[in-house]
Amino acid sequence: MPNRKRLRVADTAALIVRARAGVICASDHVAAELLAATSSIARTIRAHAKSAKPVPEDRAITNILIDLRHYCDSKGLVFDELNAAAEERYWDEKADLV
Repeated sequence: MPNRKRLRVADTAALIVRARAGVICASDHVAAELLAATSSIARTIRAHAKSAKPVPEDRAITNILIDLRHYCDSKGLVFDELNAAAEERYWDEKADLV
C-alpha cells in the first residue's frame, strides 16, 4: 500500500511539472496542483498541532509563520517581500479556479 501512495504522489508531481511546462493546459490541473499543495501543508499543520504540546490548527499556523520568519531572518531573506509575492500568486491561482 505505501508504494501505491508514493506512486500517486509521484504521478501528481509529474502532472504538475508537465502542466507548468505547458504540455498540459494549466486549467486542466490547477485544481489538482492546489490540492497537492494544500494536502502537503495540511500534513505540516497537523504535525505542528499534534506536537509535544498540542495546539489548535490556527495556533499551529501562527507557529509555522513564526518559524518561517525566523528562518528568513537566519538566511537574510525579507519575509514581507516573500509574503507579498505569495499573496499575489495566491490571488492568481484562486482566479484560475473560477
